[in-house]
Amino acid sequence: KELVFRFYPFVAEKPFHVIEHGRDLTAYRPCASPVTDPPIRVVYFGALNRAKGTHLVEALMRINQEERGPFEFHILGATSREFNPSQYGGIVHGPYDREDLPQKLVKIAPSLSLVPSIWPETYCHALTESWAAGIPVLASDIGVLRERVQRHGGGWCLDHTDPVRWYQRMVEIVTTPGEWERRREEIQAMTFPTIRDMAAQYMSVYAPLLQAERSGRG
Repeated sequence: KELVFRFYPFVAEKPFHVIEHGRDLTAYRPCASPVTDPPIRVVYFGALNRAKGTHLVEALMRINQEERGPFEFHILGATSREFNPSQYGGIVHGPYDREDLPQKLVKIAPSLSLVPSIWPETYCHALTESWAAGIPVLASDIGVLRERVQRHGGGWCLDHTDPVRWYQRMVEIVTTPGEWERRREEIQAMTFPTIRDMAAQYMSVYAPLLQAERSGRG
């Protein structure tokens, strides 16, 4: 909304509705593994390209490999050609259909999810899907990722321009007693709008306009 107002200031004088995406998430169930003994599984899923932070994930895997770190990276989704996670020990699961994602996350049973986008995002379904599966999220500290994590909890906002600090923070999170568990508790308290909820909000916007249009014609 702020970006729209910045570039189209005349819109600020008009009614402006922000309607959250609705998702029917009944197929998901909590599948996150506690951060106890290594390897600690980290999942990175979605349509994976540079805008979604592939270069950052490669850097994190390289650091983890060099440091003999505790993390095991699982890559799930269609990837761009320049992204080669297997060279740094990443486990590649390949593309998936959206309806198959809940079961694939159950099979991986990750402790953490990466959402390292380098652009602000408009909503980010990967964030919603991670939370629906009960997985705490490591998210870029920008745009709607920051807004949603700050509002609901369920993860940590990190600097996507600094892979070294991002990796250090990952280690701190899994070695600080109670840190991961608090984020899991925040996820358990979340609720998500359904498609029906979203449709009802759209109807509340359009119904008066349609009524006014009909009245005008009358």
